[in-house]
Amino acid sequence: MTLARPKSWQQKQVDALRLGLYLALSVMFLNGCAGHKTKGELISTGVDISSYAQARMRASGKRESTFSFPVLEIYRAGTLIYSGHESMENARVLKEFPASIQNLPPRSNSPRLREIVDAFPDFKAKERAIMEGKESVILSADLEDCDGCRLQEQALDEVGKKILQQPSVAILRIHVSHP
Repeated sequence: MTLARPKSWQQKQVDALRLGLYLALSVMFLNGCAGHKTKGELISTGVDISSYAQARMRASGKRESTFSFPVLEIYRAGTLIYSGHESMENARVLKEFPASIQNLPPRSNSPRLREIVDAFPDFKAKERAIMEGKESVILSADLEDCDGCRLQEQALDEVGKKILQQPSVAILRIHVSHP
């Protein structure tokens, strides 16, 4: 019969450090590094047409009486770089994202992303997730029973998961209903 020698205090420390390092690396591997998201953000909201109109007017600072649907807006670093209402063109932009927006210049005299986020309560509640670390934010708005909106929404449904694989992207979807 052989007896194991008791481990020295120094050997116990080395073993504890190895175990700690192993656990830390395992957690990082399974969950990603702290502060590093593995996916982009998808945040959806539904509002009635009156609430949508009020929110858009608050964001733009302009009193508008008509709104066109569908809406596709893309923001880079909080600044609008793409705005469209034509569902076929918007669908193309979404399907070719991010290449479709790489060389687009900022649009002057347009609402900033922060103003849009502040205008919609569901987005405001998740402001940090939308604003921090996002290079691009896609805002898509569709109107209930809008035939012209369907093509854009189908394109977003098709490519949304691929787009959200990029951790620096957020997609904001607004479904607008009418009375």
